[in-house]
Amino acid sequence: MWELATPWWEIAARIMVIYLGLMALVRISGKRQISDLTPMDLLTVLIISEIVSPALTAGDESVTAALLGSAVLFGITAIISLVSYRWPRVERLLEGEPQTLIYRGALDRRVMRSERITDQDLQVALHQNGVESIEEVRLAMVEPNGHITMVKYQD
Repeated sequence: MWELATPWWEIAARIMVIYLGLMALVRISGKRQISDLTPMDLLTVLIISEIVSPALTAGDESVTAALLGSAVLFGITAIISLVSYRWPRVERLLEGEPQTLIYRGALDRRVMRSERITDQDLQVALHQNGVESIEEVRLAMVEPNGHITMVKYQD
């Protein structure tokens, strides 16, 4: 129950490699994909956890391996958070940068394509911000977390 079947350093190394690999895949998948989980996205997350789980501890099912793995995962998260806070370039690399979607009532279709924002997504964001048309928007940004924030012209 408590005895490790896999060396502690191998478990730690496996978790770091898998975490960084999954971070890269999440980054590649795009901001909008992460911000709004659809049922298919949730299913993907659940399946990924099942696929990756045995690789994290090399099949070691001991309590010690689970605690060690959890500690390493929390440690990696804390270190990445600290490094991102300390060095903004790292934060931009890991999180991405805001993209200007609408500027002075003009829509940038290139940003829509790159962020995979559909016309329906845009309409929902406009309505959520109490806007009827794009011309009413002074500035709209796709934030690094995938949410669309808008600044309307003042009446």
